[in-house]
Amino acid sequence: MPEPDWRSTRARLAALKRHHPDRPDLVADLRYELKVKHARDFIAKLRADAPALAQDDLERLASLLLSPQEGGEHATAR
Repeated sequence: MPEPDWRSTRARLAALKRHHPDRPDLVADLRYELKVKHARDFIAKLRADAPALAQDDLERLASLLLSPQEGGEHATAR
């Protein structure tokens, strides 16, 4: 089930950027939280809409999610 609270996180991020432009550390933390919530929603929707996956496909996906981040275009520095 998608997390409905990503919108509230997005609103908090906008307010934080507006009221505390001098706190990029707080903005970075909330931006990270928002990306995680979007990823959870995407994975939940993908899993709900996809046909049943074979065990080896599930293991490959788990490996991707659990492997250390190598960077790239969409990498999030933490």
